Amino acid sequence: MKRYDNKRPDARSHTSDDRARSVYRVLLPVYRYLPASLCLLLIVFLSCYPRPPRTYVRSGIDPSEVKRIAVLPFDNLSGEEGAGESLTEIFTLELMRTGRFDVAEPGRVKTAVKERRIRTTRDMDLEAAKWLGESLDLNLILVGSVLDFEVQEFGNKRVPVVTVISRLVQANTGRTLWAVHRSRKGDDKETLFGWGRISSPSRLAQEVASEMVSTLKIR
Repeated sequence: MKRYDNKRPDARSHTSDDRARSVYRVLLPVYRYLPASLCLLLIVFLSCYPRPPRTYVRSGIDPSEVKRIAVLPFDNLSGEEGAGESLTEIFTLELMRTGRFDVAEPGRVKTAVKERRIRTTRDMDLEAAKWLGESLDLNLILVGSVLDFEVQEFGNKRVPVVTVISRLVQANTGRTLWAVHRSRKGDDKETLFGWGRISSPSRLAQEVASEMVSTLKIR
């Protein structure tokens, strides 16, 4: 015959169990929603990250064609004085920095452009392209336009905006080998507490040029 112990359970053990249950009830919602919170932060971060540049690259380009490149003065359609000159210098430096291109000396390019009376990209027809190729001993010409180079107001924030289009032309044929359009705002990469925000159009233009040149992978 089984004996049943009528003694009451230990009060201290009962209290410990209750405390454990209480802690579990408090922490369970945290553990349950922690993954969702992390996913939400990731979505917010990715939504702030800018999309890649819109790019066109002609297929079947012979790597031997990539020898010497000239950067022509960029058209300034932004209304900001000096924006064209700034982007021309920035693109020249970015192309040199890659080490993949033999960039023509800017001074010689300016002299040739003035001699040929090339004032805008519209003047870059096939004859002008061939003439530049022969005069400067090159086979690639980079032309571009600055559409935006300014600080705009969005609500109560002042944010720089830079928009650039550029294309690479084969000097002896006039064919477009590469074209890209890029538009960025200074808060595109801004995350919590203002991290990643760019406040200067010049600094933003450097990032824009770097991103555009990085897509120029002919060889």
